[in-house]
Amino acid sequence: MTTLKIAIIFCFLFLSCQKKENHQLNLEAEKQKIRKRTREWLKAESSKNLDSALTFIAEDGVYLANDWPTLRGHAEISTFLEAAFAMPLDTITGGTEKIEISASGDLAYEFGQTQVPFSFPEGDTTFKTHYIVVWKKINGQWKAVATSVGNTK
Repeated sequence: MTTLKIAIIFCFLFLSCQKKENHQLNLEAEKQKIRKRTREWLKAESSKNLDSALTFIAEDGVYLANDWPTLRGHAEISTFLEAAFAMPLDTITGGTEKIEISASGDLAYEFGQTQVPFSFPEGDTTFKTHYIVVWKKINGQWKAVATSVGNTK
């Protein structure tokens, strides 16, 4: 009986180790999901689709943008996005430089850069930005819970 118990314990430990290896392999898949979410988010903002852009942000998300107070939640973030979308914005390019995911697989941070072109009557200009996003898996979907965007020089 003791031998059987020991064998069961070793099997359990072996399977536990296998699950950890599989979890590590899944972290790369999660990074790809975040990269895809970022590309889709930039596309939604480029097309000035407010409803779509908000789907990438948690309901209680925080957004920090240059020359704006801290924006908390969809209502305040909507005000900022509406103002941005009222400008002659063209297609936003750029994206992810690095993503790190927690060992638990439900929190991540991402940083990257974008180029945000505008076509003003007095001439075209492009704002180069850098950003940091803290992502949280909410109901199986990666959502931005904290975003900071700043201009680079």
